[in-house]
Amino acid sequence: MSAFNLLHPEHRMIGIDLHDAIVPPSGRKIPSLPHTVFAPLHGARGGFAATVLHVPKVQVYFADALQRSTDIGSMIKHVQLNALAPLIMSDSKSKSEFGAGTVRVGGRPVGAADPPRRRARIL
Repeated sequence: MSAFNLLHPEHRMIGIDLHDAIVPPSGRKIPSLPHTVFAPLHGARGGFAATVLHVPKVQVYFADALQRSTDIGSMIKHVQLNALAPLIMSDSKSKSEFGAGTVRVGGRPVGAADPPRRRARIL
């Protein structure tokens, strides 16, 4: 038996990401430097593009259920000293691609949290 957390807006995304980095003051490029990333699943509320697919008629832990392919949007926080961070964050995105094919909300698959054995997961 397998269990997944169904997504709702208060979930948080935490993961490890790989990007090229330029760490001051050296100015040398470091390829694929690992670093921590995090963002609330409800997306950047400050006007940045996010496609959070709410289903207000279905509640998960007293909040709206979210559909598969919910995207956090740009400006995902990258915890790293990197001169390229503003460019990386401006083009960042994180889609919830896990879902249940047989469980639908609002006519589309419900979003599910990534299993813990994966590299990045939603808590």
